[in-house]
Amino acid sequence: MVAKLRQQQGTGIKAGQDRVHPVSYFGLFVIPALPKSAIIQHTALLVHVFTGQWLVYGLILLHLTAAIWHVAVKRDGVLDRMIPPQNRDLRV
Repeated sequence: MVAKLRQQQGTGIKAGQDRVHPVSYFGLFVIPALPKSAIIQHTALLVHVFTGQWLVYGLILLHLTAAIWHVAVKRDGVLDRMIPPQNRDLRV
């Protein structure tokens, strides 16, 4: 998942470099422009949107489906083990 998100950053930067404004990294520095190529830019956009964006959506949907499965169908306490116990006593 982390590798896929890193790939999303790279293809998003390359696909967006045809714009007039430079790509800034959180205002810390400007990412230098790569050589412009319409074919590479189009390919980066396709990879970014179709394989990247939809794959991330699918992984999120898979994660939510697995969580619902464990809570509603299996009832095996997986969610209870992931969520820390809550202290209901608010007195210090």
